[in-house]
Amino acid sequence: MKPFEFFSPATLPEAARALADYQGEARALAGGTDLLIRMKRRQWTPRAVVSLNRLAGLNEIALNGELKLGARATLNQIIRSAAIREYFPALAHTARGMAGVQVRSLATVGGNLCNAAPSADMAPPLIALNARAVIVGVDGERVVPLDEFFVGPGKSVLQPGEILQTLLVPRPKENASWASR
Repeated sequence: MKPFEFFSPATLPEAARALADYQGEARALAGGTDLLIRMKRRQWTPRAVVSLNRLAGLNEIALNGELKLGARATLNQIIRSAAIREYFPALAHTARGMAGVQVRSLATVGGNLCNAAPSADMAPPLIALNARAVIVGVDGERVVPLDEFFVGPGKSVLQPGEILQTLLVPRPKENASWASR
């Protein structure tokens, strides 16, 4: 692994500033299940890594009219959430099918989406549920429909200095259903 600077900011603005200062040569760290492997293989060689683990609220799961799903929510948190199991069973089902228990304890919904891999498991159900991504950066906040978040394989609308903070998912109508193969 190539040497890098490590930052563990206490606030979202500090994290956004640290990412922006490296002008696209920094990576955000949440669960690290993909980032650390790619760094070890030297597929990604960031000059800096900015930990999001001290930032309050990024792992929140709350239901108040719509689901507020923090980008640092782990797959296991999604599986265990009573609100998600009741109102968004496709999300719990998808998360349950991803990786083993140990990886699901670390892997985050935000990491799965921000890698922008065509195989990102959480993207299809979230897009089908009309999720919106709340993105915070040095220039403020913006909300992007998740179906516009991905711009190509491995590429998203995130700019240097921006962080996926939260996903907002409208509650499905009472007669809504879902299926999986």
